Amino acid sequence: MQRNHTAEIFNIQPFLEADELPVDAQGNPQIQQVIRREGSEIWKARAEPLKFTEDDGPLAWTLVREGELVRVPLLPYRTSSDPVEAMLGAMDVIQRYVEAVPNARRTHIILGRPIEDVDGEFRFWVGFAAQLQ
Repeated sequence: MQRNHTAEIFNIQPFLEADELPVDAQGNPQIQQVIRREGSEIWKARAEPLKFTEDDGPLAWTLVREGELVRVPLLPYRTSSDPVEAMLGAMDVIQRYVEAVPNARRTHIILGRPIEDVDGEFRFWVGFAAQLQ
């Protein structure tokens, strides 16, 4: 099966400037972007940040089988402010996302702009969804 890949940059500045970030049911900061769902497509969207030392829990992914839109949360990650280490951290996140859906027909990555400097570390926001069928 050939995999199609798309990516976009999403302006999260208005969310960052708000008094409070929106949160999901578990209290995690949540910024969302949407992508169109066509016909009988089934999508899987990452709903929780990766926990590098733990396996995914039951709420780590959302399965979308109905509706015209797939809501893709942009999830926060922090990494060293050293550019090389930051790039490696971002690549590791994406690699783990892609490995989690080996049967994907299409993957879509959303990177939030800007990347923030928080207490001497970079905080970046990533959304990931995969079309399974």
